[in-house]
Amino acid sequence: MKRTLIISVALMAAGMLLQSCDQFYFASPQPVDEANIERFPEAIRGIYIDQNDSIIFGPDYFLSVDYIDKKIPQAQVDTSGYYILKDQRIYLLDKDEKIKVKGGYPYTVQNDTFYFSERSIIEIALGKKAFLRKVSGNNYMLNIKEEHEWWTLIFVEVKADGAIVARYINEEDLEKIPGLKKIYEGDGDHYLEVNWTSASLNELLQSGVFSDTLLSVNSHNKIPLKE
Repeated sequence: MKRTLIISVALMAAGMLLQSCDQFYFASPQPVDEANIERFPEAIRGIYIDQNDSIIFGPDYFLSVDYIDKKIPQAQVDTSGYYILKDQRIYLLDKDEKIKVKGGYPYTVQNDTFYFSERSIIEIALGKKAFLRKVSGNNYMLNIKEEHEWWTLIFVEVKADGAIVARYINEEDLEKIPGLKKIYEGDGDHYLEVNWTSASLNELLQSGVFSDTLLSVNSHNKIPLKE
């Protein structure tokens, strides 16, 4: 799932951010003894840029814009049924997805090959369905409420040098969690019930839980955000 850029972005995906084979959902937001925070701290806010890719932490939103260069043989475009050409733009068709038509990307054709940049946008707005809760120091848990009413948890760490690291739980981490209640597991989906305080969650983090790095950006590529 990890894809490294110059600024070391390995972006989660969810729903946001989450493109892994396994998905982990929690019955309630964590930690249970902390209040909801609906704005990103000042230390996190900013624009992080690498070439055409960018990550923005705004006052109350997260935005990732990622460009992936693609090249498709013209024969595939003409015969597969997965592409639509209209007004010098290419659209991607997938009837199995909720949003069936994506794109509208400008393209060029060279030597019977289509070239274009596919754009991926991930946006999370803080509010009732997404918020931070403090864990310790400058460390937070991002809680995201999914459509099925379960929660995705992403640990966000702000390091002393201004770097930001976001981490996700994986199946190996589950073995390190005492008293974990597994409500259901199947087809790569894990539905879990936990009741972590900030202190107990911090202990779990120290033991290596939430070990999958989803996003890592350093402050060298940071541009202050004008609000």
